[in-house]
Parts: sequence; C-alpha cells; structure tokens
Amino acid sequence: MVKSSPSPVQATVAIAHVTFGEAIRDRILSNIFLFALLLLGVGLLASKLSFIRPERVMVDFGLSAIQVTCAMVAIFSGAGLLGREFERRTIHIALSRPISRLQFVFGKFLGLILVLGLNWILLSLVFLLLLWLSTGASVKILIAAGVLNSTLFLGLFLVFFQNILIASVAILFSTFSTTAVSVVLSIGCYLIGINVSQLRFISAKVQPGLASVFLRSATHVFPNLEYFNLGLRVTYGLPVGWQLPLLAISYSIIFTVMILLLSGFLIQWREV
Repeated sequence: MVKSSPSPVQATVAIAHVTFGEAIRDRILSNIFLFALLLLGVGLLASKLSFIRPERVMVDFGLSAIQVTCAMVAIFSGAGLLGREFERRTIHIALSRPISRLQFVFGKFLGLILVLGLNWILLSLVFLLLLWLSTGASVKILIAAGVLNSTLFLGLFLVFFQNILIASVAILFSTFSTTAVSVVLSIGCYLIGINVSQLRFISAKVQPGLASVFLRSATHVFPNLEYFNLGLRVTYGLPVGWQLPLLAISYSIIFTVMILLLSGFLIQWREV
C-alpha cells in the first residue's frame, strides 16, 4: 500500500513543530530569557528607589526590556534558522520530499513564531507581576489608578508584531549569508528601524550629498519599527485610537509576507 504524500499544510506544520523543538533546546534562547529576567529585576529595583510614581519607572523600564530581549530572540534565532540547515546539510533531506522551498521557509518561520510567542507571553506575565510588586497595591487599585490600562496591554501586543517582522528580516538575511553575518545585518536593520525619525531629521540637517542620500534611503528601504512603539502614551496611560494599532499590525503582516516570499525566491537560487 502506497502512502499518500502529506498536504502542504501538514508539511508546513511538521517543519514548524521540529523548528519549535530545536529552538526551545537552544542555549541562546535560555540565556536571553535569563538576561530579560535580570533586566526586569533591575527595573523593579529602580522603581523601588524612585519616590515619585514608581510604577511609571517600572512600565518604561519593563516594556523597554521586553522589546529589546524579544528582538534579540527574534534576531539570534531567526538568523541561524536557515544557516544551520545549510551547514548541516539537513535541508537536503527536507527538500528531497515533496516540499517546496517556500513551504520550507514558511514552516521554519511558523516554528520561530511559536517560540517568539511563548517567550513574549512569559516575559509579559513576569513584567505584569513585577509591576504589581513594585506598587504593592491590589489589581483593582492599579486599574483605578490607570496603571493597568488598555494602552499598556496594546503596547505589549504591538511588541509581538514587531518581533514577527524582525524575525522575517533575520530569515531573509539567512538565505544568502552565514549566521554571524545575518546577526550583524539584522541588528543593523533593527537599530535603523527604531531610529527612523532621528535618521530623517539628521538627513534633513546634513549637507546634500552621499551621506544624506544614504540616510534617506535607509529610512525607506528598512522596516519602520517606530510604528510599534507607543512611547509616552504607555507611560502616562494616554488613550490610543484604533487607527494606529491597525496600521502597525497591517504593516507587520504585509511586510512580513513580502519578506517571506522574497526569502522563498532567494532560497531557490541558492545551491543546496
């Protein structure tokens, strides 16, 4: 009796499952998670040393810690996702089956998203717990005081979509470069993405020339990660309209799909 070939969805899910298991066992992921806990602990200590609105200190420090550490997980995990497959030649085995390169990329990306989601949930829960400990007040009081508000949870929610975009960029770089180079390129892309406004301001101030053209081009070519940062809105619990999160989520999804399609195209041209 001849076994039927797995459907594209089954093949993608199987690749995602294997990728998730490998990433969970990665020491880099556990080290970054411990580093995140350390940063959140420092934020709790800083809030205890503050005499005026310690919860704001914890919100700023904690949310920044989650953004940075989640981005590190996305970069270090995504940058080596395909590189390790090429180095270990395991991609030969995967692609010898009725699986397209695009399905392989989407499967690896889906497994990475599961890892990012688990990391994001755990860090968010730890952050909310430390925020509660920093004030010593009950949950009802925190809600009444505006510390726990919809803007804070929206800020945490947008961090996840930012990580999705960063992970896709890291995977794109891993299709044509080594793991180390992919990490460097991904970090550079992240630093540019979170400083788009500053780069545009600098490009407008410098004299017209190669530097100005490069800065302006960088702000248009690289993903704009400032869409996912609510800034002072989270600190002071200011309301946020539905247009901003909708724009950020749509931007993340569209940009991610385009990058993954490009990754699938590039991997077809790489000798395997």
